[in-house]
Amino acid sequence: MGLIRTTYEVVTEESAAEGCVAEEGWLDEVGDEYSVTQAIRLLQGCEPSSSEFHSGIWYTLDEGQDYRDGSYSSTSYHLVTRGVRRARWTVAQERAVYEGVTGKSSRRRS
Repeated sequence: MGLIRTTYEVVTEESAAEGCVAEEGWLDEVGDEYSVTQAIRLLQGCEPSSSEFHSGIWYTLDEGQDYRDGSYSSTSYHLVTRGVRRARWTVAQERAVYEGVTGKSSRRRS
């Protein structure tokens, strides 16, 4: 079991022109506990922050465009690997989540 924290970003046409985001922050800074299987289910459809496994990868879900104001939103999920004594993800658990979400093995071949 490990904690997953959640952040968000909103990009508007104006903020994109300036190369930044209009709004960002925590949706859940404390985090909720998930098993590896639950985390894989939660993160289906998300893009990992890297195409190769390493500890500290986060997963982002593009929420699409808001038809009312034209802004784009995304939600990112961060597996907690340090900073808390309980419910930290081990590297082996992170790897299992990565492989479950991406469908590819992250182990190096000899």
